[in-house]
Amino acid sequence: MFGESHGLYGVVTGLFGLDAEHGGQTELHPIFSMAVRTKRTVNHTASGEKIEDHWAFFLRNYGNEGGCASTGLHMWVSPTGEYFVQMPKPQGVTALNQLTDGQGWAWDKGNTSTLSFVQSTDWVVVKVRPRDPWSPFGVDGEFTAVYTVPAGKKQKEAPPPEGNPKVRQESEGTDLGAKIADPAVKAKFQAAMNTLQPAPPKEKVQITVSPKVAVAQKAPGAASKGQMTRTRVVEDPVRQQREAQMLQILRTYQQDLKVEVPANPTSKATIVRSKPMNIPTTSAPETQPPK
Repeated sequence: MFGESHGLYGVVTGLFGLDAEHGGQTELHPIFSMAVRTKRTVNHTASGEKIEDHWAFFLRNYGNEGGCASTGLHMWVSPTGEYFVQMPKPQGVTALNQLTDGQGWAWDKGNTSTLSFVQSTDWVVVKVRPRDPWSPFGVDGEFTAVYTVPAGKKQKEAPPPEGNPKVRQESEGTDLGAKIADPAVKAKFQAAMNTLQPAPPKEKVQITVSPKVAVAQKAPGAASKGQMTRTRVVEDPVRQQREAQMLQILRTYQQDLKVEVPANPTSKATIVRSKPMNIPTTSAPETQPPK
């Protein structure tokens, strides 16, 4: 993930599905949690190795699938009200000496969370407990884990995969306005699109992070028992309103954009299909936007 030829080591949890809008490829979308090991430092001593792993992470209980699906907001529901981000310990580690540089932030001052750490034989786990797990919440943070690997038990890791991951091309990131030939019409279209402002972010607050790490055995969850974990889908009125406004703009300029616009704004989250419209050459283009 990210950077360099093979990227950085990471752990991701998300909604697994097929993206039928972009070739039927498998994907994790939305992503509910991610932890990335941004740095590893190894110091050799007479008694073994001292390893410092710096991690950055985030976790949320909500997300949509963007232009990859027509559903609303996916809510990740935890039966216990607790959520976890787990990161593997280096192989050969016998002790987690300490946690340092711990920082955390809640994304919504109105629904803050507590952050704590637990560990098992193979994992270090960030435990997140939101004030209200039934409402959208999110947290992010970072910390450094300090380990000891005794002499003779050199830590090993699997080699990185060969080659670079395939880059997936999607049309949502393209500039639709580039298809408009008339500069005046293009300027009007871009001005209309600029009125579509995202919802203002909520006020973030810093969370106190304790460096203490409790020891706990991993309790088997639904996935460990072969059970499927499903999200709860709820309406996303902010997104629905924005998409309705965008559809109206695209209908107004669809002849200039040369795209198809769904007739029913509630039937599709993907706003537009980027392929030429079948417009008869014998008839004059419409001067009014379709109703």
